[in-house]
Amino acid sequence: MTKLKSALDLTQELIRFNTINPPGNEKPCADYLGEILESAGFFVSYHDFAEDRTSLVARAGDGSKPPLCFTGHIDTVPLGAMKWSKDPLAAHIEDNRLYGRGSSDMKSGVAAFVFAMVELMPHLKNTPGVVLVITAGEETGCEGAFELVKQGDVLGEAGAIIV
Repeated sequence: MTKLKSALDLTQELIRFNTINPPGNEKPCADYLGEILESAGFFVSYHDFAEDRTSLVARAGDGSKPPLCFTGHIDTVPLGAMKWSKDPLAAHIEDNRLYGRGSSDMKSGVAAFVFAMVELMPHLKNTPGVVLVITAGEETGCEGAFELVKQGDVLGEAGAIIV
């Protein structure tokens, strides 16, 4: 795997995935994040609630105690009626501002915790660790999260949750 340069670069990559919900189509974005996390040593599981509607759960650590959990979503709201001054999927930076659908809700947050945990991975192996819950379908009713709960044993216990 190519080493991630920064959380900003990862955010730009995530914005370029069209995950506007509906229809969502989060699978390619979830697969991309899963590859990054697996390459870093995380155990990753994928969970679909519909075709191309994929959430993922990534774990690291020894499981000796409930882990710290980070959660976020990768779908975005529709573009709306207003005309965009920049391509909403280009992840353009101008005057130190990032433009793109999902740049604030919530692809930047997902990129930040994924980048941070990949960087910290060497220190997580002999700790209770972390679990990263990255969901699809949050913008239209949290379908991805509900599917994870419905599956029963996917989420497990968490020591604390950061959203």
